[in-house]
Amino acid sequence: MPRYRIDLSYLGTRYHGWQKQPKADTVQGRLETQLARILNLSEVATTGAGRTDAGVHADHQVCHFDLEAPLAEPTDLAFRLNRLLPGDIRIHALTEAVPDFHARYGARSRRYRYELRWLERAAWHQRAWHLPTEPDLDRMRSAAERFLGTHGFADFARGGHLLQNDRCTVTAITWEPHADGGGISFRISADRFLHSMVRRIVGDLVGGKPKPAPPEGLWLEEVVY
Repeated sequence: MPRYRIDLSYLGTRYHGWQKQPKADTVQGRLETQLARILNLSEVATTGAGRTDAGVHADHQVCHFDLEAPLAEPTDLAFRLNRLLPGDIRIHALTEAVPDFHARYGARSRRYRYELRWLERAAWHQRAWHLPTEPDLDRMRSAAERFLGTHGFADFARGGHLLQNDRCTVTAITWEPHADGGGISFRISADRFLHSMVRRIVGDLVGGKPKPAPPEGLWLEEVVY
């Protein structure tokens, strides 16, 4: 049974997250509907590298799906998907994967980016958390250092007290000022992330407590295999 990998990006503003849900418009739901339509199948099930929440974006999401028979032209399927999918969901590549490739469990690390803005610009509408004033960036940078390494992150996850495993290894944290001086990109890499973990870390850095930052500033930036 051949397995195929899809690399894609999306703006999550109008979707109820990545994961397919009944009676909700999701990125996975849109993708699976068009895959089934093109391939003339009743259903095509995909598995994603991560489940982004409602309003969260992705520069680089990865998923896989299986078929009974091999595709003649995977590149043609990618082209046809982009013709049918809305413009805020784009397929970058569709390739045949090795049989044991797994989009979720095969990932060695993931990197998220969170965008903070204090200077209003239309281009950043619903793509960043807009703050009323510039935050104390030196304090935020210093406070972020404590997240590096392996720790239990139950306090930074939704329903964290119910988790059997809350340990994650954060390998890198970086800050990049925006070119216009009106914002900053916070990046964090780890072997795994808990539900709402990045948004709660950002909320803690900005406001001093792990209250989730708004979803529109969060981007799944890279999945490494």
